[in-house]
Amino acid sequence: MRSLRYFDTFPATIVASCESFVLAKVLVGIWNAPIVGMVVFWNLMMVWQYRADMRRQLDSLGQTLLQDMGISASNARREAIKPFWQA
Repeated sequence: MRSLRYFDTFPATIVASCESFVLAKVLVGIWNAPIVGMVVFWNLMMVWQYRADMRRQLDSLGQTLLQDMGISASNARREAIKPFWQA
């Protein structure tokens, strides 16, 4: 077996390097699926929270600040009223 680096000590990496452990590979895949799903879900929630915060802040800016940024008031308002799930 080759020498292991730090990130190679994760069970999925060790099992993936051993061709004879087919059942172990399947079990690691089953174990990791919910974790990966939770991470993807958490990241989506963080993106949505970021969008909502940015749109709320954009809506609170005054006309002079919007002009300094080169954004018209109508474009800022249009962006601010978008739902958080829309990019």
